[in-house]
Amino acid sequence: MALIGMIFIVAGWAVQLVNAFRGKKEIAPLFLISYIIGVILLIIPDYIMYLNVIGILNGLSVVFAGLVLYKIISK
Repeated sequence: MALIGMIFIVAGWAVQLVNAFRGKKEIAPLFLISYIIGVILLIIPDYIMYLNVIGILNGLSVVFAGLVLYKIISK
C-alpha cells in the first residue's frame, strides 16, 4: 500500500513540475489531490505497524494539503 501511495505522490509532483515548465506558478489542484491520496495510503501501514508519530505527521500533511486545496478551489 505504501508503494501505491508513493506512486500517487510522485505522479502529483510530476504534474506540478510539468505546470512549472509551462510557466504556471500556481499550485495545481491535481497535484494536491494526488498528494492527499498518496499520503493517506502511506498513513494506513503506519498505523498497522504502530508507527503513530509518523502516521500523525503524515495526517497533518494531509490536513494542510487539504486546506490549501480548499483555498485554491474556493477562489
